[in-house]
Amino acid sequence: MIVRVVDEPLHIVDRCSISWGEVVGPADQPLPGARWMVRRTPLRWTGSRLTRGEPVVELVSSPIGIEPGDVVAMHWDWICERLSPRQLGWLRATTLSQLADLHAG
Repeated sequence: MIVRVVDEPLHIVDRCSISWGEVVGPADQPLPGARWMVRRTPLRWTGSRLTRGEPVVELVSSPIGIEPGDVVAMHWDWICERLSPRQLGWLRATTLSQLADLHAG
């Protein structure tokens, strides 16, 4: 397997940035700290731009009570909190604005 030079830095930037996703369901027992399946759009490198990629379903942990259908904020592989529609809108707009600013210069 050939690993591209950007793979590991991209993985770190993607995981370290606060992202959002929709809880699909539990991977095991839905208890605090349990593993959950979440659909999110990771960062992607196009060769010249950092963008949001196609949605993927990933396994994450949650120290808070959540349910399928909840929209959540994530940092690394952890759910931070449930997001209201207003919070989601702000996080999405801020993230897209930061990506645009990154490529404006």
